[in-house]
Amino acid sequence: MKEQSKTAILLMHCPDQPGLITQMTDFIHVNGGNIIYLDQHVDRVHNVFFMRVEWELKKFVIPADKIEEYFTTLYAIKYQIYFRLYLNDYKPKMAIFVSKMSHCIYDLLARYTAGEWNVEIPVIISNHPDLEEVGKQFGIEYHHFPITKENKAEQEAAELALLKKKKSILSCWQDICKSYQKI
Repeated sequence: MKEQSKTAILLMHCPDQPGLITQMTDFIHVNGGNIIYLDQHVDRVHNVFFMRVEWELKKFVIPADKIEEYFTTLYAIKYQIYFRLYLNDYKPKMAIFVSKMSHCIYDLLARYTAGEWNVEIPVIISNHPDLEEVGKQFGIEYHHFPITKENKAEQEAAELALLKKKKSILSCWQDICKSYQKI
């Protein structure tokens, strides 16, 4: 089996403006990177540019631990870019939120156990107890938070506290939401 080369993944968004794709790909190209994936989208309602780009680091001249610093200095400040940089050897934590229907959770967990996703799933959260056995089948903690009109805010706060305790993707998601609101 061929060993996977080390890559960097840049997730970014900023106000849309001409030349962004050229600037981002040029940064990678002039520093010796080889782009292996690129996807971009413009939210025309809010005039926000989104991009995900992944490139190989084998011949990249900027050390991996300095890429974020360089990118911030050269591009993020200039273009008002909010971004996250990940190396492909990073394994994020992800929580699954479910209700009563089982087809989606089985699809997600089948992909997870098949190794399609490089993630760790430490917890399943639900507003119903119905799928607790699914969590047990896959060896994942299941937490039931019954929600009513009267306790909704309290239960959502408890869910957020659990996510924080499990060091899940919560902090990244909150940062992305906050930065999107600033644009």
